[in-house]
Amino acid sequence: MGALILVRLILAVSLLPIAGYPWATWLPGHAGDWPRSVRWSLGYLIGWGVVTLIMLSLALLQIKFSVSAVAAPTLLLASLGWIGERFSRGRAAPKAIASQTDAAPWRWPEKSLLAVLIFQIGFSFAEALYLPLHSSDAIRTWGYYGMAFHYRGAISFENMPGVHTYYPLLVPLAIAWVYLALGVVNDGLMKVLFPLLLAAFLRLYYHFSRQLGASRLVALLGTVYLTTAGGMLLRQSTLAMADMPLTVFYGLASLALLAWMRDLNSTHLLAVAGIGAGLTIWTKYEGLAHVVILTGVAGLYLWLNRRRALMTRWPKIALAYGLPILVGYVPWFVFRQLNNLSVDNEHVNLMRPDRLGTILITMGSAMFLDIVRWGVVWLLLVILLIMSWRRLRQPRLLYPSLLIVANLAFYVAAYLVTRHDEIVNQINDTIHRLLLHILPVTVLVITRLILELGPSGFHNDGQQRDHDLNAPSVTPQGT
Repeated sequence: MGALILVRLILAVSLLPIAGYPWATWLPGHAGDWPRSVRWSLGYLIGWGVVTLIMLSLALLQIKFSVSAVAAPTLLLASLGWIGERFSRGRAAPKAIASQTDAAPWRWPEKSLLAVLIFQIGFSFAEALYLPLHSSDAIRTWGYYGMAFHYRGAISFENMPGVHTYYPLLVPLAIAWVYLALGVVNDGLMKVLFPLLLAAFLRLYYHFSRQLGASRLVALLGTVYLTTAGGMLLRQSTLAMADMPLTVFYGLASLALLAWMRDLNSTHLLAVAGIGAGLTIWTKYEGLAHVVILTGVAGLYLWLNRRRALMTRWPKIALAYGLPILVGYVPWFVFRQLNNLSVDNEHVNLMRPDRLGTILITMGSAMFLDIVRWGVVWLLLVILLIMSWRRLRQPRLLYPSLLIVANLAFYVAAYLVTRHDEIVNQINDTIHRLLLHILPVTVLVITRLILELGPSGFHNDGQQRDHDLNAPSVTPQGT
């Protein structure tokens, strides 16, 4: 492996956080006061969207892909973000002094958990670099598209039999960008994108766990359990498929929106949720349904609990949350319409209610009996929900739990209308990837239930439980 190709890889990957960091910092509210590692992690996620949407814009303008054609507008946009961020911060009030509670010395259990996370991320990098593309879905869809777009210098499906032209293209375009920068197709080096995405998300997950009230120890436990709950997230981070990025972006949207529901004045959290939702839609076809469900759950909470705030703040809410979603959806929708890339109904049939029993049994077997993939995460969730059933009326537990149930109901509905006759085989082939999408919020609910049942020391810095979703966060800035 030559030094030149390693330099090209570093430059290719570095463009993503450089593209996203200014916008992660220049969010309304106090996102600019978050720790730098959190902002760079969020910037890396945003960078996936910025670079791939620029490539989509080039395709709309019929400009051939090249390193300079992608990098130049990306760096220009990042420069504008940096200038705007510096100007706005210069005029803003001084930053609040961060609480010193998170600067307390780390104890050995916390250091041990951090070491586990570092080992897991290292394992993900090693496997991604060592193995070529080997998942059938990655070979025939996401990696195939990325390689084709790289060689053709454009989004073109010509002479590509059996492709799903209506699939969103964030992942193939990200792959194509790395191939462009490398100047060669190299599966192992390209897949570095995905372990980096895992590492960035784990940092964000820990941060939002702290914002939602967990102590440092419990937040670390939840973050470690996210990667060790059967190992699905860890395995998917090495495959170059769309399910792991979708899990990351939907997890970001869910965590940020739930954190915003605790404090409606935190506009930056709402904007981060909108960014995550927009990226979710731009990642995979079912992402739109996930965002509709998430938005519906948040809307239900606002209507039942904060109706006056909803009525008075809806323009601000619509702008901060809705604008990033439109940015993630509209360009691809326009491209599809201009190029006649219609959504077919290959997967959709009339409702088959006679399948319901088979669907529920097969899904239940996958969730509760497949220990290799899931460990006991779903069983643990059910046990904790039963133990805490009296507390489920509390908004901080009710709405995250409702989000899980609504997504599971969506999966059941999708299987009820699928065209596939072998429904058991279809579920077994797809259900584990679908369950992965809601794993972050599931582990969050498990953590919240442990907080409810555990001693006060499990809470953030020993604080008392807040009694409503919209209670202000007590998390230190330095988390």
